[in-house]
Amino acid sequence: MKKPDYVLLRNGKNAFPEIIQCIRNAKESILIVMFIWRGDHIGHILAQEVLDAADRGVKVEIIKDRYGVLFELSEEDQTAMLHDEISIIETFKILGMEMFYHPSQFNKHHIQKDALFQKMKAHPNITILNNKTLYDHSKIYIFDNKIMIFGGINIEDKENGKDKENRFYKDLMVKTDDERLIRQYLDVTGGFDQELPAVVYNRYSPKKHFDIKEMYLQMLMQAKEKIFIMMPYLSPVKEITDELIKALDRNVTLEILVPVRSNLSSDLNKSVIAELYSYANEHEKKIHVFFTNDMSHTKLVCTDQMISFGSANMTRKAFELLGETNILIRNDDSPLAKSVREFIQDEKNNATEIQGNKDLTYSSLRVFIERLFT
Repeated sequence: MKKPDYVLLRNGKNAFPEIIQCIRNAKESILIVMFIWRGDHIGHILAQEVLDAADRGVKVEIIKDRYGVLFELSEEDQTAMLHDEISIIETFKILGMEMFYHPSQFNKHHIQKDALFQKMKAHPNITILNNKTLYDHSKIYIFDNKIMIFGGINIEDKENGKDKENRFYKDLMVKTDDERLIRQYLDVTGGFDQELPAVVYNRYSPKKHFDIKEMYLQMLMQAKEKIFIMMPYLSPVKEITDELIKALDRNVTLEILVPVRSNLSSDLNKSVIAELYSYANEHEKKIHVFFTNDMSHTKLVCTDQMISFGSANMTRKAFELLGETNILIRNDDSPLAKSVREFIQDEKNNATEIQGNKDLTYSSLRVFIERLFT
């Protein structure tokens, strides 16, 4: 029996060609679960590929979370590929996000009757669920129930290169033909599988299971030598902070890499790091904090025991509200683990280690407001 393959896909430049090829190779079915799908260049390319597959007789199911429209319309090109109307409540939320994070784009969002979307809606082989707020932050493709691609990359141009502020977007997906993993995701029972690699997820429906937080906690508890965390968004989750402090107390080296300026929650990130940094310095423990000028959208935790990456941030919403999907693997000599470690080293080489709390300036008012968002 052939051993399943796992391939790490770094950034949209590598992930999107694989996704497109899988769409073209699909013979029977395609499932897409997506948080953000913008009406930009790559958004239209994937929409056309889906239409072409449907024309060949492939049954396509798209689950597009309504919650994502708030982020689609409040930044970048401010378009939403799979939504052609918004409510008054959504409008006010979008305006608030524009005002707080992207004031130059305030009230510039626009709803469009996208021609490709209209064709997708009308196609008999395409089913689109896009009007429910599922709070599902996952990014998943399943082809013929034989190949799965999942991780942290949304369908948008900035994931395929740079954002409007000229920052490279860094993120990961994994491609696998492991049908056991696919069945694991499609199963509704949740919980941890003893056999690794494993899919670990939060999900509301059809049965509620929230396992991501427990997975991260177990990883931190079991770490013996090192913990590396790469996150675009951090919020002060007490259980996580407590476990990181316990790890420092048992002389585990802690490394954290975040964007120096995130598209969301930069001040909150720095406040969380400042707390850990102060504790480590006061107790003479080892902590290294790296700032990258890129917009690292990667959600990754790597210990000397385990590695997990996917869609789940270390935030209260990711643990208690959002549907999320991560892969959990052993930190061993497997090709996938080696690829992740190479990615981590490359990102650290491309980042700058801060020298102290003087590099962690932030606004207490913005921290207070960002706590409400995350």
